[in-house]
Amino acid sequence: MAAHLTTLAALVAHPNHQLHCAREPLLLREALVALDGRCVGASYREMAAVLYGVKRARAEWCAVSRAMKDRMRRALAKGERLRDGGYRKLLE
Repeated sequence: MAAHLTTLAALVAHPNHQLHCAREPLLLREALVALDGRCVGASYREMAAVLYGVKRARAEWCAVSRAMKDRMRRALAKGERLRDGGYRKLLE
C-alpha cells in the first residue's frame, strides 16, 4: 500500500496536475485523489497527507476542529458520486 500512496503523491505533485485555485477544480481534485486513495486502502488521514502534506495533515488531524476530517469525508463522498455516474453532469 505504501508504494501506491507514494505513486499517488507523485502524481498529485506533478506540474501537469497542479490546478489553479478555483474552488470547483480543487474540490474535484480532492474527490478523485480521495477515491483513488480509498481504492488502494488508504485511510482518511493518509489521503489528507497526500493532498496537504504530512506536516499539515498531522497538525490539523489532531486539532480540536474536525475541519480536515470532514473535508476528507466530503471529498470521498463526492468522488464516489462522480464514480457512480455524477461525472456525466461534468461532461454536459
